Amino acid sequence: MAEIRYKATLSAGGTGRSAWCIIFRHPLRLEDGKPGKRIRRGLGTNDALEAQRLVDQANLILSDDSLWTPAGRELAERSFDRRIVAAFYDELSPTPLDGWAIREGILPLPSQDEGYAKVQLLGTTGAGKTTLLRQLIGTGRREEKFPSASPSKTTSCDIEIVTTDQPMFEAVVSFLPKDEVRQYIEESVCSAILSIVQKQREEIVQRRFLEHTDQRFRLKFLLGSPANASGDSGEDDLPDDFPVGDQAAEPPGEDAMTASERQSLEIT
Repeated sequence: MAEIRYKATLSAGGTGRSAWCIIFRHPLRLEDGKPGKRIRRGLGTNDALEAQRLVDQANLILSDDSLWTPAGRELAERSFDRRIVAAFYDELSPTPLDGWAIREGILPLPSQDEGYAKVQLLGTTGAGKTTLLRQLIGTGRREEKFPSASPSKTTSCDIEIVTTDQPMFEAVVSFLPKDEVRQYIEESVCSAILSIVQKQREEIVQRRFLEHTDQRFRLKFLLGSPANASGDSGEDDLPDDFPVGDQAAEPPGEDAMTASERQSLEIT
């Protein structure tokens, strides 16, 4: 149990209202950059005894910090009234962000009517999708290393490439929203703590903390990795016998690539 720092109280609905309201400071939602946003929520009842029962349930949630996560909602729904669950957990989970729509609105993928075709590269992790993409866009040289290639899930974000004969580059990057990043970090910390409780090996604890289970978010890219302390970047790049430098395949010139053959490439 956490030290009781947050407490819900009962409040009359106000002038012209007969229903009761609940008021409390939320331990996870921010107000002026600090936890403890003031929440006022209607309880949908005129019965003072029922309203007090709901407030008591809210105080049980506020006193148990193990429930203060989106994952705790499932347990709370089995124990508490849906109105109290909604008051505490609504807006706690990250709001979905459609990165595809954002990028499409700024830099649309050209259509078939504009002489383009879409090619989707599919394959398991480490199959060579990124290595193939490097050859198609002319970055197959060892010194360029774009996009990064590795047998592990390195290019786990959505990548769209549009080829053009124009000597210019444009890019749109969409980042994870702050609340989604916070949830990933919380889940990684909880996973590491669970490994400690289960008395697992130190390297497993480190991996669960530094790499989220779905590997789309990795704290090790920000904090570093103990395994790479020697300076190894962790990138298992192209094999030693792969053609590099002048031997690398050059992208076809304009005489070999017509407008209808230009492709927008998507890695998934």
